Amino acid sequence: AADANLVEAALSLPAGAVDRGAHRPRLVGAGVNFLYAKASLADVRRAKLDHGAYDALDLHETVGVLLYADGGEAADARFHVRMFAPNAGIPEDPATGSAAAGLPGQIALAGALKDGTDRWVIEQGFEMGRPSRIHATVEARGGAVTSVRIGGEAAPVMKGQLDF
Repeated sequence: AADANLVEAALSLPAGAVDRGAHRPRLVGAGVNFLYAKASLADVRRAKLDHGAYDALDLHETVGVLLYADGGEAADARFHVRMFAPNAGIPEDPATGSAAAGLPGQIALAGALKDGTDRWVIEQGFEMGRPSRIHATVEARGGAVTSVRIGGEAAPVMKGQLDF
């Protein structure tokens, strides 16, 4: 996975903002790969994409970077996240189910996943003015993920027709 210094530069964060311990940056996938990095809630909120520095991450076969923090806007939020994927044409995404599906793997690798069934609310899109709440049901045994179910609600923001 990418060095924490490169992740900080790519997201315009100060030195030391990205966890270098148990939650250090890692590539994890649940169908597609994302680079996961943890920071404080304040740093997740202030992250800003630096396109030149992002290119230095050299992320091949990786959709983007999911920056996450414990907690969030709502009292029931387990994580507050932001997902940046400029190389996929998505500077920032308001709701990324595929990245939410891989997050339990990062939490397991950090040694912070408890056995049993847990339900998480993952907030995303707040900084874009498009708040979303992704619901994850995570099952674990022996510190490893055994099942993940992702869901949520959607609100129509556009309607149209394409004629070919």
